[in-house]
Amino acid sequence: MVYATIMVTVMLVILSEILPKSWAISAPERFALFVAPFVRVVVFLFGGISTLANAIVRSLLGLFGVRLDGNMFDTSAHEELRGAV
Repeated sequence: MVYATIMVTVMLVILSEILPKSWAISAPERFALFVAPFVRVVVFLFGGISTLANAIVRSLLGLFGVRLDGNMFDTSAHEELRGAV
């Protein structure tokens, strides 16, 4: 049982971490064109969930008298991207 866990862990790391990164580094344009449709579906599916979560946070904070700026979440995302680049 322990060997199976170790093998699954190794396969998971190789297939989900190392392989995609190596592929993206070796052929960035081809990789981007391949994954773009999948990313589009994920954004479509989880975009609504993210909007709902933000609305819940705003309403809960509103109960405590905290008002958030309308574009606070957008600004935060831009700052995270700027920091990553």
